[in-house]
Amino acid sequence: MSTVAVRRRVGSCILAALLVVALVEPAASANPSRNVKASLDQGRTAYDRGDYSRAIDTIRPLLYPSIELGTEDEVVTAHRLLALSYFFVNKPKEAEQEVTSLLALRPGFELDPIVDPPVAVRFFDDVRRRQLDRVNALKQREKEEVERDRIREERRSAEAKAKAERIYVDRVVERHSRLVALLPFGAGQAQNGHNRKAIAFGVGEAILGAASLAAYLAIDYTYPVDPTSLHRQFKPEDKNTATALITLQIAAGAAFWATVLWGILDAQLYFKREVVRDTRERSTPPPKRGKLSIIPAPGGVGLAGTF
Repeated sequence: MSTVAVRRRVGSCILAALLVVALVEPAASANPSRNVKASLDQGRTAYDRGDYSRAIDTIRPLLYPSIELGTEDEVVTAHRLLALSYFFVNKPKEAEQEVTSLLALRPGFELDPIVDPPVAVRFFDDVRRRQLDRVNALKQREKEEVERDRIREERRSAEAKAKAERIYVDRVVERHSRLVALLPFGAGQAQNGHNRKAIAFGVGEAILGAASLAAYLAIDYTYPVDPTSLHRQFKPEDKNTATALITLQIAAGAAFWATVLWGILDAQLYFKREVVRDTRERSTPPPKRGKLSIIPAPGGVGLAGTF
């Protein structure tokens, strides 16, 4: 056979091969799920044989960087096989990530304790519990944040309302003295604002004092003291009158001083250092009162103040 004939035969074979590839490739791309399912089956077979590394290399491309599987059941199966494979090659972080992704799709998913190893079942349950605790913690934190925002907003509204409705009150304050409470004739009661008691003590003490004084003056005028004996001279027929006057003087005097003492005790008992006599409302702050203070000055000290 000549060289030209050989070259022609080789060229025909290459052309036929290219034609077959061109025909097969579109057919394969027209039904890509067949290859994906085959890869998932290969990964499952590798897992069942205990070849976990091969299972990872086969299944992971079906989920990352994009999901190639067509149904949710296939995605769940891929996450399950990938999680168990990572678990058995001692990669707990990757395994937990796959379990988390699986639970996001199927929150109630559980391994079969009859088919799957107990250690794997416990691992799945631990991840589910941690996820649940994390979700509850996030919900609790969100609830607390909402409550804090509510309290903050209520406080802000209350402060704004109080500021808008603020009213300044001027008070007229009357300052009292303990010395006034020691005075007779109802002075302490009048200071305490007990006007009826002040009148009663004032009138009573005045009457008793006047009676005692009148009796004394009558005795002194009617029965003067004898300069020689320094005693009052009473006629026998005036004995009863003199005795009555003396009794009136002593009794009225004793009652007078007893009433005075009673009034002083009453005034001290109800004594108040300050009493607000009047209040006035205003919408603007009251003016600041003058204030003096002692400050150092050249050669001594000085006074400084604001008015």
